[in-house]
Amino acid sequence: MIIIIDRFESDFAVCELPDGSAVKIPRAVTGDCREGDVLRIEKDAEETCRRSEIIKALQESVFDD
Repeated sequence: MIIIIDRFESDFAVCELPDGSAVKIPRAVTGDCREGDVLRIEKDAEETCRRSEIIKALQESVFDD
């Protein structure tokens, strides 16, 4: 998904979504971006799987008899 930073308001970036609607995201997420910058948000299936395996291992270590 591509979003465009429209403006900054306090601690938030107001971003335009592909359908033209707007959403506020924490300014900290945008790093050094400026108004007009285009951001790409994408799912990272590999990282999701890696973290899921870590959580599963932690749960097994806690609940293992």
